[in-house]
Amino acid sequence: MSRPEHSGRFSPRPRPRRGVLALGLVIVLPVLMITMGLVLELALIGYVREQLQSAADAAALAGAAELLDEDRLKPDATPNIEDDAQAAQRFAALFCNYNLGLGQPWITFSDKPCLVGFGHVANPTDRSSPFESWDGVSDINQIDINTLQVYVERSRRFGNQVPLRLAPFFGVVEARIGVQAAATVDRRVYGFRPKNGAPIFVAPLTITQSGLPQAWLEQANAAAVAGANDNFTVDPSTDTVTPGPDGIPEIRVTAPLPNGDPPDATDTLGTLLFGFSGSDPGGIANQLRVGLEPIDLYELDGQLALDENNLLQLNGRTDVDADVVVVLQEIIGKKRIWPLSSIRPDLGQTGVVYDVTDFAAGRVVDASNGPAGKLTVVIQPATMPTTTALVRDGQPLNPYLAKLYLTR
Repeated sequence: MSRPEHSGRFSPRPRPRRGVLALGLVIVLPVLMITMGLVLELALIGYVREQLQSAADAAALAGAAELLDEDRLKPDATPNIEDDAQAAQRFAALFCNYNLGLGQPWITFSDKPCLVGFGHVANPTDRSSPFESWDGVSDINQIDINTLQVYVERSRRFGNQVPLRLAPFFGVVEARIGVQAAATVDRRVYGFRPKNGAPIFVAPLTITQSGLPQAWLEQANAAAVAGANDNFTVDPSTDTVTPGPDGIPEIRVTAPLPNGDPPDATDTLGTLLFGFSGSDPGGIANQLRVGLEPIDLYELDGQLALDENNLLQLNGRTDVDADVVVVLQEIIGKKRIWPLSSIRPDLGQTGVVYDVTDFAAGRVVDASNGPAGKLTVVIQPATMPTTTALVRDGQPLNPYLAKLYLTR
């Protein structure tokens, strides 16, 4: 009987490896879990920082918009810039209070985790221009208070710290997160440009700037008299218009309708032609309703802006379409930007070129087609911060309009 042949060598039996693998998992798995936990906590801190920054930006913008108080448009009122600035400060802090972080209110104004200061930046478009906080002593009415600065913090001292689970085991007891934002209302306005495709709320109508009793400046600077040039009250928080004086003199302007009498020296309202509005029935009324869109400004390089001599020439008409009064009545209480122009030298012509020299803001409070084919519009001046404004160095400060933007 034959035996199986052998080579003379013995193959070693494989050693068991399960114990080594289990030992490796025991060592590596906790490290991986701790590392993943720390990564998640770092991600949480980053998320909270982004939320704080967004809230600080929003609070700064909301508060800065309040710096343009409409009480300063009352000719007989003594401006109190300190009250306006402190009101903006309180509004920004209150705005912070309604923002949430990790499901809990993270701002309580009494404990001051949201610090709000106000002051002046000489050139907001220059990032190196310093923020000069009001010292509490200088005459604030002689300072252009144009910037609100907000600092927001989440930390243990304010009782709103970010909850950490693993970091304390490595000696990190808290993640103190602080962010800062500053917003400016820059009144060096020389024009407007649609932003992100949104329209600019510029009325396709122009008002004579000065030189006549019926011009904008003469009426805006007149003393407000109840029953004469002060007949309406506007609630800025709701844009509601009610009868009764509020101390702001109103602007009353007139223009002939197409089939009415020709314009005379008292008519200080006219039509501006943008884009295809001159040939599009209802185009001017629609522009008044929704604002000027980018396509309306294609002949003006997409913007409505004064040149270096503060002049913008625009085609227009001395009359106003009859359907415009319907839209004027629709937008009662809503703010619009009104181009101001120089006096027309050729009142006998319907088609003219207007010399626009400035812009103002105001709300329509009344509009009607009166006798003799005349349109009468009553406008109350208003302040209007907007992100679509264009600003530049050396431009005079506009009492009505400002560009609102983050500067820090």
